[in-house]
Amino acid sequence: MKKLLLLLISLTFLLFLWGATVRAFGAGMACPDWPLCYGQVLPPLDFLIFLEWGHRKLAALIGLLLLAFLVLVFKSRDARKQLGTLAIVSFFLLLLQVFMGALTVFHYNIPYSVSLHFGVGLFFLSTLVIMYRKLSPAVEATRSRGILLLSFFGLALCFVQILLGSYVASSHAGLVCPDFPACFGSFFPPLEGKIGLQMFHRYLAYALTLFVACFLLKASRERFPLKFRKLFLLLASITIIQVFLGIGNVVFELPYVLRVAHNGVATLLFLTFVTITYELSRLRLS
Repeated sequence: MKKLLLLLISLTFLLFLWGATVRAFGAGMACPDWPLCYGQVLPPLDFLIFLEWGHRKLAALIGLLLLAFLVLVFKSRDARKQLGTLAIVSFFLLLLQVFMGALTVFHYNIPYSVSLHFGVGLFFLSTLVIMYRKLSPAVEATRSRGILLLSFFGLALCFVQILLGSYVASSHAGLVCPDFPACFGSFFPPLEGKIGLQMFHRYLAYALTLFVACFLLKASRERFPLKFRKLFLLLASITIIQVFLGIGNVVFELPYVLRVAHNGVATLLFLTFVTITYELSRLRLS
């Protein structure tokens, strides 16, 4: 069961990367109908059609594997008690994700539908990660009340930043400010239209980076075991990488590889916050 969950997590993360590739190449409307593609189950596969069609087929495979996982969970009394609620939530999130995927096609990939599609996907992936963590024993340690609240806040801040970044990308606002860190030489340009979107994304990135630094400083003052110290080191490393990827996207004018990497590392940052928050919630109060 744990191996199947790990496979689901890996394939769903791959689906995120594939979706980012679809968006980077502008292939979101390569199949203009849904659930078929040009009215066919297997359309002629040029590169752009293959990207969109393959994205849909990978999502379908994940759906089948999730159904198999649900069967395993509800066949076992212990697994049903431990994972049943989250398994059902993950199933309904997947159904909602399918609906949002169709909506993005019917609404011609307008920014709000793309961002909502991404957001629901993050919730779905989070349920898989939490179920995977639930199958491992909790660490014997204590925590302060404040560190958990900070972790929840960081998780929420990261989620909002990712949705805003998705909206920026799908609005084609990634290069409206061609310089960095200023925008046309100003740190506070008129915050209107696409420039406003881009600058709010940057401001929130600064805030999130500063928050992560403060959160890690707070965590360093508590006596956490090695497992948590590794998670905190991972959080710091991913945050630094993400900052450089964001800068690189502007400096090198949105190359495909950096755009997909920026999306993927953002997802990893969110999942790291999910893991830290969940594991902290399992600890006893000091």
